[in-house]
Amino acid sequence: RYGTYILNVQNNSTGRFGVTYNSKAFNKGEVNITKLDRVNKIISGTFWFEATNENNPNDKVSVTDGRFDLKI
Repeated sequence: RYGTYILNVQNNSTGRFGVTYNSKAFNKGEVNITKLDRVNKIISGTFWFEATNENNPNDKVSVTDGRFDLKI
């Protein structure tokens, strides 16, 4: 469904690059579905989120201007 979705505790995800950051708890984020192609079975959209280092809660990163095209 088209629209913007708030990322919260119900939407858990983890990114790993030497240090583990997570987007759970009090971090913010959104996924915005911009296209749903039912014929070619592709969903497209944008996203952003904040994530916190699991070992150091003062260490946060922001992922901005994310974009995706996924086969469904």
